[in-house]
Amino acid sequence: MDAFIKQKSSGYKVEKVWLDERKYNDKNLDFLRKSLGKSTPIAKMTLELKQSVAGDSQAQGWVAKVLMPTFSSSDLPHLLPGSTQCLLLDHLQDPHNVGACIRSACAFGVKVIVMPKFSACPINSTVAKVAAGALAHVKIVMANINQAVQVVQKEGFWVVASSEHASMELSSQQVPTPVAWVVGNEHKGISASVLKRSDLQIRLPTEPDFPSLNVSVATGILLAYGRQKA
Repeated sequence: MDAFIKQKSSGYKVEKVWLDERKYNDKNLDFLRKSLGKSTPIAKMTLELKQSVAGDSQAQGWVAKVLMPTFSSSDLPHLLPGSTQCLLLDHLQDPHNVGACIRSACAFGVKVIVMPKFSACPINSTVAKVAAGALAHVKIVMANINQAVQVVQKEGFWVVASSEHASMELSSQQVPTPVAWVVGNEHKGISASVLKRSDLQIRLPTEPDFPSLNVSVATGILLAYGRQKA
């Protein structure tokens, strides 16, 4: 609930809230109205309604329909100034990975995250839950990744693609700043066109017989390195 209230205060429009009928009492209603404003509709959620509203997600007594502010590639020149690193997610599919990447980005001071408009995991309730409130602190840019790469390069960012097949290790390569990290799809990795446009390709210094990491784990390592070097 606290993470949700933070998101509300960061420009998210709450269109409606459903409250579990077992928790639909004056105390909880008063809390929600004070937090969200009296204009936000609050409805009682029965067990049957919960399935249609929340689907398979594990709603913890309440569900909210939220309109999240998003940006396009044309907004990047206005969003990037002051940042030493940003993150590009190249067609990730697993909402748990997307949420974990957003959480790591927030933890290491990243303010701008670029995601594809199509053929990728959208921002949904699972992403928001795994992100644990981090969505309130970052700007999500929905854009064509190849176009976004070109824009961030024009803004002076070095585009660094993380690939287990790269010849250079991160620890042996001095990464310039500001840097735009690119991480790829869980199965296919970073697309060939994005790799071609990147300024550097690096791999993490893992064991030769086990070079692959979960994308969200790799993202956390890259962002921690970037923050340390900034």
